[in-house]
Amino acid sequence: MPDSDALAGARSNDYSKIVYLGLVHLDDKPHFQLTQKTVEQLQNPFFGAQNGFLHDVRPITRGKLSGFRLTGTHHYNGINYEAVVEMYQANGLVYQIAGLTSKSMDPLKEPEIRSFMDSFRITPIR
Repeated sequence: MPDSDALAGARSNDYSKIVYLGLVHLDDKPHFQLTQKTVEQLQNPFFGAQNGFLHDVRPITRGKLSGFRLTGTHHYNGINYEAVVEMYQANGLVYQIAGLTSKSMDPLKEPEIRSFMDSFRITPIR
């Protein structure tokens, strides 16, 4: 696990699809709880000033883990993308899984993005 916040991603050759995995360390925020209100503090890489617009935030559950799904529009490299970002808090981190597409209004309808989002698993650190 990296010692600091991290963001790694991949894209299709034509830049029409992008996926990211981000980690936000909470070492300096020991009482932070991911809620519908605090998720706004973590949305900036995707929907911050001049990057795009947040359309919706909804609670979601993946197995036993609760989190939030953000949907919106993201502007990157001169292209507008529809974006979906899921956030989960575990192991002293907030995990951010994101999929973006310029080809569809719903990123989760793109097979490659859906596969990436569905493949994500969090294993508790002991």
